[in-house]
Amino acid sequence: FGSWLIKDRRSPESPFAHLSRVNQKVDVRVVRRALGGDELSRLVSAAETGKAFRRLTGPDRSMLYQMATFTGLRASELHSLSERSLNFRSEPPTVTLEAAYSKHRREDVLPLHPELASRLQQWLQERRDRESDRDFIPLADHRADAKLFPGTWPERAARMVRRDLTKARTAWLNEAGTPDERQNREESGFLTFESDDGRADFHSLRHTFISNLVGSGVHPKLAKELARHSTIALTMDRYSHVGLVDMNAALLSLPGIPSRLAEPNVMTATGTDRSLVATLVATLVATVPDNLGNFRELSDNSKAAQGELLARPFLSSSKGLSSELITPEEARPAGFEP
Repeated sequence: FGSWLIKDRRSPESPFAHLSRVNQKVDVRVVRRALGGDELSRLVSAAETGKAFRRLTGPDRSMLYQMATFTGLRASELHSLSERSLNFRSEPPTVTLEAAYSKHRREDVLPLHPELASRLQQWLQERRDRESDRDFIPLADHRADAKLFPGTWPERAARMVRRDLTKARTAWLNEAGTPDERQNREESGFLTFESDDGRADFHSLRHTFISNLVGSGVHPKLAKELARHSTIALTMDRYSHVGLVDMNAALLSLPGIPSRLAEPNVMTATGTDRSLVATLVATLVATVPDNLGNFRELSDNSKAAQGELLARPFLSSSKGLSSELITPEEARPAGFEP
């Protein structure tokens, strides 16, 4: 913080010097979760038939949720888009985010999912049809340079999502066929704004986008570019959410256990016989104490004694070893031929 003025004099030390930096991995203010496919579908349906929220109609809000989930754009970035931002004639269709509204102050041209592009075109046409109706009073001017998602909703985006989630969860609870099923649903965190896994606010739609990319097997480098992150670590650690079902699916993708490993009497690529190996090990272990004693004797004797000791074979008797351990030629297993 530099020098600080205290009574017209500069303090030699900052009053904040004793404070430590916050560890972002440990001290996370808001833990968000990704929405599952069924949760997202029900959220979009609830918004479709919902009332307007801060000049944003239900159908527009439904399209907004889909746009956020399939592009990963933030609330402020989505609020800046107009019809000029969309290019359906390019291959693939794209959405352009101006540098003034991008978090890293750079113009971004992002591809649109084919299904999202098709729904965007249908949604724009339906909105124009509604405006042409004499009895319809448009909430906003939908010219090419007008905003796609007008209103002040970004200021209360979390509240907007919470309201639609509540509506979707209520409809889901009412679908329960029995009292026990109803109780089980009420105890679950499905379609809740706050659950054990984290919060499901508007920014969670961006988490959902990135988690779906990672879960689909997209290369981390490509996921980073689509998310427009500065590092891959941020994409993989903070925004990709892996659950028990995902880990189990990854585990099941491993190849099966080789059938050879299931055979109890198979040695690993040596061709040796277990009994022969056991005999070798037992003989070597039996000779170790004698030779250790020889090495202790070495430290107390003269150099002449040292030379005499080194002249001895390490094992007590090479002749005895040969007669006891080397198997006759007719009894040698495969792999031990001369």
